[in-house]
Amino acid sequence: MLGGVEIPDHAGLLGHSDADVLVHAICDAILGTAALGDLGKHFPDTDPKYKGISSIKLLERVIELAANKGVRPTFIDSVVICELPKLAPYIEEMCANIADAAGVSNDQVSVKAKTTEHLGFTGRKEGIAAIAVVSAARDTGSRGRDRDENARNRARDARGSEIEMPATIIERAPGSDPEDEKLAEMLRGLSTIICNTDGATSGNPGPSGCAAVLMTPDGDPVCAFRWHIGVATNNIAEYTAALELVRWLDGMALYDKQIEINMDSELAVKQLNGLYKVKSAGLRDLWAELSGLLLRFKHCKVVYVRREMNTLADKLAKLASKKRSSSST
Repeated sequence: MLGGVEIPDHAGLLGHSDADVLVHAICDAILGTAALGDLGKHFPDTDPKYKGISSIKLLERVIELAANKGVRPTFIDSVVICELPKLAPYIEEMCANIADAAGVSNDQVSVKAKTTEHLGFTGRKEGIAAIAVVSAARDTGSRGRDRDENARNRARDARGSEIEMPATIIERAPGSDPEDEKLAEMLRGLSTIICNTDGATSGNPGPSGCAAVLMTPDGDPVCAFRWHIGVATNNIAEYTAALELVRWLDGMALYDKQIEINMDSELAVKQLNGLYKVKSAGLRDLWAELSGLLLRFKHCKVVYVRREMNTLADKLAKLASKKRSSSST
């Protein structure tokens, strides 16, 4: 596998993922433009969830990590060094795959193939090497990736805590109820789905509630879920709110939508974007499942928002925790 293209009649490379050395080199170069370390830092080969994963998927995730630091690639130049296979017939498809994953046009990607004239391990056909150089630009907008995002952020800042309660508040976690399918059909008509999530506890740990508010690109609430999760810590409640929502988005197959998940836990957002490690054993499973599900979406990002910009989800989560807590006494 090179550049997301399966090369026939070749023994292939060994690796924890699909061992696409070209895409891995590009990922490292993009991470470098945002000072985010290397690929192994974010997707360690000791983590079983990355076993056999498509490197193109990892590239998409790397683009998200860079975007969360306001960095986007503007040109990708690369070279593959090997005696075999001969790559000329596949280079155009490689460029297309890489461009699609990186969110750039095909003419912003260059892939070249070179040999070492039988010198070194590549010349002896013992392996393949790849080198990549990426030029990048820093976005001036707030975590901007599309042209409408600055307008959405300004609208949200102007409205702040004045966002109205949605007409539909569902007293349970997102699930497979027929009502959810009707909701998903309505969301499919939106270009972008904004999702604010939050968790709340009465004590830490204590009776806990979660909430997820789904909104239009302009920040108008479509509906909200709120539910009780028993006794939990605040961090677990924060993660559970996002995980249940993403499970639902996955079940509804909303993979082609622009999805923005807003959380007011800066720690959780940095962990999900690979900037901080998850040290708590209690959070590790939640983090692993949520991170894995996020990779299934082509245009999904997790963004930190200030608490005052997440007041609706916060209010619903607190109500959910207190409702069950008071009913059990």
